[in-house]
Order: sequence, then C-alpha cells, then structure tokens
Amino acid sequence: MSIAGKSKGDVVQQLEKSYGVARTTVFNRLKYLGYSLDKVDDLFSLSNEQMAELDKLHRWISDGGKMADYPKPGQLTMVTDERELEQYGEVINFDALEGDEELGHAELIRAAQNQAAGILIAQNLLTAEILKNPQHLPADLQAQVEQSKVAIAPKPQNPLVIASQWITKAKAYQSNQNHGPLAA
Repeated sequence: MSIAGKSKGDVVQQLEKSYGVARTTVFNRLKYLGYSLDKVDDLFSLSNEQMAELDKLHRWISDGGKMADYPKPGQLTMVTDERELEQYGEVINFDALEGDEELGHAELIRAAQNQAAGILIAQNLLTAEILKNPQHLPADLQAQVEQSKVAIAPKPQNPLVIASQWITKAKAYQSNQNHGPLAA
C-alpha cells in the first residue's frame, strides 16, 4: 500500500501513526533506506515497494534487530549462521543440484565453489605467511600473542633460592644415606 499526502509532513505524520514511532525515527528510517519523499502530481508519496520495505524494517526492529544490521534494499547479505538459513528455506543440497544443466545450477554452483575455494586458499596462504612473519600482525594482536607467551612461560626464580633448595635436598639425601636402614 502506497502512502501519499499534500506535504512531506503529512506523509511523515501518517508513518508516525502507522508505526507508533517519533518523527525523528521516521526520518532516520527513511534516510537509512535511502528514501526521499518525492512529489508526483502535487502529492508527496512513497511507493508500494518502499512501504513494504519500511514495514519489513519496522518488523526487524520490533523483533529486536538493529537498524544498522538490516540489509538495505538491493544489498546482498552474507548468511553467517545456519539458523539464518531458515528464513530462506531448507539448506541447499548441492549434490542434488550438481549437473542440473537444465536449471543452470551447475554453473552457479561451480562459480560459488571457485569463490569459496579462492577465499579459503587465500586465508590459508596468508595465515602461513603471517605465522612465518608475526611482526606483520597489527599491534593489538601482537600484544595478545605476547600476553599468551607470558601466561605459559615458566615463572622466573631467584637462583639463590634454587641453589638453597638443591643443597637442602642433597643434605637430606646424604643424611638418609648415612643413617638409613642399611647403615651399620
């Protein structure tokens, strides 16, 4: 359903009432989605598509999502969690689609596999290179590496204390040897 009014204020007021939000919230959402209220035939309006996207954004935020995490129209999103796949339907069975020339899936799947392999290869090669040259790590990560070294390093001890402990043990051993059960 599109929305229209004689002024931008009329349209914004309708959106305020419809979503139960403040005027600044309406403007922030419009700005985030890249929408402007255009004047057509002496009326300012939003299209059906724009209203549908505003509705989706409103539901997203109402369900606890952050506006900054909402994918803008036309923006591709990366699915990072299997639970997110539920909104797109079942998990894709690539084996079933492979070789399905009729639907053109084979080329799409191969392109995705090539891209994924490229990313994995690059990640592995870069990781190996950084392991050889850890000085190329950013300062914050270098600090974390150094902290981990300190955490597992043996605690330094005073050499005099160690020597004293060894002398005490040696004297106790010698005393046991001289006065032990086999001593006559």
